[in-house]
Amino acid sequence: MVFISDTSDHALRNAMRFMPIFKNFNLQLTFVLLGSNVDSTKLTSFTTNFIYWPDLTQPQPANWGNLYYTAYGCNGVVTQQPPSTVSTVAPSTVQSSTLPTTTNTSPVSASSTTSNIATTVQSTTTIMPTATSNLPSSTSASSSFTSTTPVPYLPCQSWISFSYDDSVVLNNTDYETQMNFISSAITNINYPNRLRVNGVYTNVASFNSHQKIAQMQTEIISVQQTEISYSLLQEFGNLLTDVEAIGNNQNWTIGSLIFISDTSDSALSNANIFFHQLPPSVKITFVLLGPTTDSTKLTQFSTNFIYWSDLTKPKPDNWDTLSYAAFGCQ
Repeated sequence: MVFISDTSDHALRNAMRFMPIFKNFNLQLTFVLLGSNVDSTKLTSFTTNFIYWPDLTQPQPANWGNLYYTAYGCNGVVTQQPPSTVSTVAPSTVQSSTLPTTTNTSPVSASSTTSNIATTVQSTTTIMPTATSNLPSSTSASSSFTSTTPVPYLPCQSWISFSYDDSVVLNNTDYETQMNFISSAITNINYPNRLRVNGVYTNVASFNSHQKIAQMQTEIISVQQTEISYSLLQEFGNLLTDVEAIGNNQNWTIGSLIFISDTSDSALSNANIFFHQLPPSVKITFVLLGPTTDSTKLTQFSTNFIYWSDLTKPKPDNWDTLSYAAFGCQ
């Protein structure tokens, strides 16, 4: 049961991409619509099972007594447990005849992101996928059985690179705004080994760094701005080195966001040398910082642009709309 109070386009954006995963688990979805402004017709692509709760001054949804049983996945079939299996004192080795009981000694969150959209996964190990697997898995071991729970990549299965601008061009306030934004942007990305966060002259994390998101965020905020002029040649060289290091045998897309504040001739000089050595799997998106950057001077490298002309704003223009593609998800 999914309780929902907002059915706006913004609230439902990109939700469909997870539905194929749910179909593998025999999921029966029921929406509980909260308040009088929700629109069930906008949810029919996910399910046609709805419970309405238009008046939240009432203690429970409308017709709850008639509908909850089906929403629990019982489908009208009533099963009574045989008396012989019911006991107030049961030996530790006896399990229910209907559902196994498990004891997990180390509950851990699957990731900083998936904990927000699912439950805490009882896990002992998290296995990164091989080239032949589509989803990572979290393996839960107990004294009686072992099960595997797929955990999807968020926002999608790709390598993701943030190349921040640590040159002298930005003022201190704008530089901090950039770094605070990147720290926030990586919060909802799971499997941090596929993340890269590096500048032109300073480094936080290369691919497969074995750092946690929280560790990266601490470093991002603490990285000092340099007093060196911007060089796209140097940036492409750094990116090429890290891309070659992973091999990318899976041929995943590498979504590379390059934050850039200087598009002068000197800043772009000879950048094509390393650019032409990047593999086709690298998808570059330039994030143009400030009002003086010129996207037309970058079209030889990419036509994917995100503008952040006003750095008093906490994030780039249209970030929510454009970030999914920039992460290599489209």
